[in-house]
Amino acid sequence: MKRLFIAIDLQDQAELIRHLLDSLRQAGVRGRSVRRDHLHLTLQFLGDVPESALENLRYVLNQTAGQIAPFQLTLSGLGTFGKHSDLIWLGVAENAVCRQLHRILTRSLCERGLPHENRPFQPHVTLIRQAVFPAESPPDRLIQTIRQTPIDVPVHQIHLMESRLDQGRRRYVPLFTVPLLVADNVSC
Repeated sequence: MKRLFIAIDLQDQAELIRHLLDSLRQAGVRGRSVRRDHLHLTLQFLGDVPESALENLRYVLNQTAGQIAPFQLTLSGLGTFGKHSDLIWLGVAENAVCRQLHRILTRSLCERGLPHENRPFQPHVTLIRQAVFPAESPPDRLIQTIRQTPIDVPVHQIHLMESRLDQGRRRYVPLFTVPLLVADNVSC
């Protein structure tokens, strides 16, 4: 079994995201920052999948990517998840193409009998896990004080990623990458 997810890679934006993490740290936030090579936007979390499903997944990614032209996302807005606001995320400005990509991907996974999440799609980039905020600063209020410049992300491909545990450390390994629809006169 392989623990898999389908994602948009954000390593090219790592430096800009790192500035945002620095601002959170300067504001007194502590926790486990996501490593540079783990920065991504999950389109679909698949969970534990047998190796025998990999060719079906390759088909799904190719079929999906063939229906979507390259597009641009904008990362903007901080938020938290969890009962104690212990996960800090960077949001994604509303984007119809990203939502369409998610819908087509989910439908194709479902049609092929492959695992997928059914919960509502809330695109985000995890920044800090096990976040601890200064006692004098409620999470919502502190998050609002962080200055942030929107980060534009050109999206040209999607990836099937495996989450591996190697010597007690989590690693994300791309199993394959599929380019989005290649067409003339498409600009990002």
